[in-house]
Amino acid sequence: MKRISCVLLLVMISLVVSAQSFEEYKKRISQRYEEKKNEYKSRYNAYRDSLNKEFADYMRKSWVKKDVCSPLPVPEQKKPIAPIVRLPKDIPPVSIDKEIKPIDIVVRPLVEPVQIEPTPLVEPEPVRPTLNVKNPVNEKPKAESGFRFNYYGTECELPLDNTLQFVLKGIDENSVADAWLLLSDDRYTPFVSSCIEWKKKLCMCDWGYMMFVEKACNSFMSGRVNESRLMQMFVLSQSGYMVRIARTGNELSLLLPLEAEVWQYPYLQIGGRKYFIYNKNAGQECYLLDFSFPKEKCISLYIRDEQKFEYMPANERRLTSKKYNEATAVVCENRNLIDFFDSYPLNNNMEVYAGCAISERAKRQLLPSLREAIKGKSESVAADILLNFVQTAFEYKTDGEQFGYEKPQFADETLYNSYCDCEDRSILYSLLVRELLGLEVVLLDYPGHIATAVKFNSDLVSGDYYMIDGSRYFVCDPTYINAGVGTVMPQFADTMVEIIRLK
Repeated sequence: MKRISCVLLLVMISLVVSAQSFEEYKKRISQRYEEKKNEYKSRYNAYRDSLNKEFADYMRKSWVKKDVCSPLPVPEQKKPIAPIVRLPKDIPPVSIDKEIKPIDIVVRPLVEPVQIEPTPLVEPEPVRPTLNVKNPVNEKPKAESGFRFNYYGTECELPLDNTLQFVLKGIDENSVADAWLLLSDDRYTPFVSSCIEWKKKLCMCDWGYMMFVEKACNSFMSGRVNESRLMQMFVLSQSGYMVRIARTGNELSLLLPLEAEVWQYPYLQIGGRKYFIYNKNAGQECYLLDFSFPKEKCISLYIRDEQKFEYMPANERRLTSKKYNEATAVVCENRNLIDFFDSYPLNNNMEVYAGCAISERAKRQLLPSLREAIKGKSESVAADILLNFVQTAFEYKTDGEQFGYEKPQFADETLYNSYCDCEDRSILYSLLVRELLGLEVVLLDYPGHIATAVKFNSDLVSGDYYMIDGSRYFVCDPTYINAGVGTVMPQFADTMVEIIRLK
């Protein structure tokens, strides 16, 4: 017994010594990690500071005078195609396969948008727990002291004290360079870092982040335009985005190279790329500062993730197919999301609109009933039910009649607004087919009209189709009322068409 007690005592002493050794080991490792982290941070900050000093020195040189190109006008839709109702007498007794051979067909290649994240010059703060999608303001980045502003219904706080507001002496080269060096001070680093953190928390797209930074800087600078725009330039460049600045008349203006051609903004042509001046009243006099930061990324207009805005319910809408009454849904959109879409720059890239998924809340309201309506149906019958839903559950008006100008709508806007036209219906239908049926869809861009065509897996589908890369894509026209799958509007059977591929 005595021997067992001695053994136990030795074991306990050994465990205590081991625990102490392990704690010392943990302490040494933790200390070494902190030293390495501080060393890396020090090198990273030195690298950033050298870049910003180099940029400030470059700023002091004479900015180059550039010719400003007039804004690309919002295109006028020539002779828009109003909805046509297909009458029973127009429907042949037997549907047959018929390849459409237009006088001219252009198949636009599918261009994958760049998905890489920008490389910021400022390290973001450590990542906190992911926000709750249903109520993003439950957990939001906190600022120890700073200012607040509203970003599409979400109250945001950023760590920047009012004492750090500054006033430009002028907008000449030296005054702007002096202010840039001021912004490069470490006191502004937490502000940039917090902006990047907000971007992640609210899943902001590039353009959404640009608008967030604009609202933040406008709020902080209390309406001082030039100071705010220089600050925006600083935050965006430190966040890894390609952005330029110029003097346009008596103001500073941001220049944004975008992958799509946006309407209504003047622009500069630089090295084969259009730099759009984010100031619709810029005038014709422009002096540009063209300086590249390493690994900078263009601001993309694509929206790949839902923007997590606070929910503000809009009016409910009941949507019902006239032919298939079971295809009925009640939707109540997020007004904050609609306001965000309403401020989006109008552009010529249909893939931007068709590539933006329906919001999760709208999906929960819309898709279950549509999924039930097509349950157990063949691909072609299911596609026909969805087609009639889009054809008859929405009232038609041209953009000119509804908005006074051409405006493609995101799917959530079509679910919210009272009216829609051919491209809005086609965008919504393409999303429903991809979401509910998992089938490939293309947009058909005719003169003055847009429709869709679907590639079915089944060989039993008949009707009008286009041959694209050896596969049949059957016409599905959401504006040709009561026309089923495989029915082209007669006036487009032998006209020109551009095929727009969708991911």
